[in-house]
Amino acid sequence: MIKYTLILVDDEPAAREGLQALLSTDTEIELKAVCKNGLEAIEAIETHQPDIVLLDIQMPEISGFDVLRSIPSPWPQIVFITAYDQYAIQAFSYHALDYLLKPFSDERFYQSLTRAKEMARQRQTTDLSIKMLELLRHNNEGEATLVGNSKTTTVLQKLVVKDSGKVILIPWEEITYIKADDYVVRIQYLGKVIVVRESLKKLETILPPDRFMRTHKSYIVNLTKVLEIENDLGGGFLLKLMDKSEIPVSKHYKDALSQKLGMV
Repeated sequence: MIKYTLILVDDEPAAREGLQALLSTDTEIELKAVCKNGLEAIEAIETHQPDIVLLDIQMPEISGFDVLRSIPSPWPQIVFITAYDQYAIQAFSYHALDYLLKPFSDERFYQSLTRAKEMARQRQTTDLSIKMLELLRHNNEGEATLVGNSKTTTVLQKLVVKDSGKVILIPWEEITYIKADDYVVRIQYLGKVIVVRESLKKLETILPPDRFMRTHKSYIVNLTKVLEIENDLGGGFLLKLMDKSEIPVSKHYKDALSQKLGMV
């Protein structure tokens, strides 16, 4: 049976209880977290990366819209739940899947949930197809892999990658950031991307720590490429890079980054 992970966010206890009761009847739903405010929602979405989020809009301090502005894309399937109809147009500008206006019937809720599951299933199928095509490409063309070791790459001051029978030497200063994606990492440099079968943890041991830093479970950033640093509503930072990329800094790495940059 296919399972769809879901996070519920509502600041009203009665609403949370009622929605949990409705969700408990659907055996395809795995409820990963129940959040009573926007900050909890941001943390839960980052941790669980759910397929679906049932999201209240009007909450103290951090609204449902603030939550979406604080998490990286691609977003999960978003179903807004609110007692106020004036937010409908803004909600759909955030590519919301649905907008449930309280009070709503059980039938209306299950219609929305069914649609959310269908859209999540389509995304899962698409993601799987992309990964399969990527795997086939690797099998046909040869996988990009790191060569050398931390000593040789330090001497060269370059990342050495073997790809399809050729060796590519990428200077430290040309790397913008590196993103983990399941079993591979994506190295962004000079406006190009090379996919390498390696872990982010291994790259941390190779890249010079005075220039590169882990900012998130999925990112390593070249700090010399940072143009702006903004606070985000999740308690971390958002880095804006020279190539217009925006990279999150989770709360776990925020203090270390602040110290490295002399911000404390």
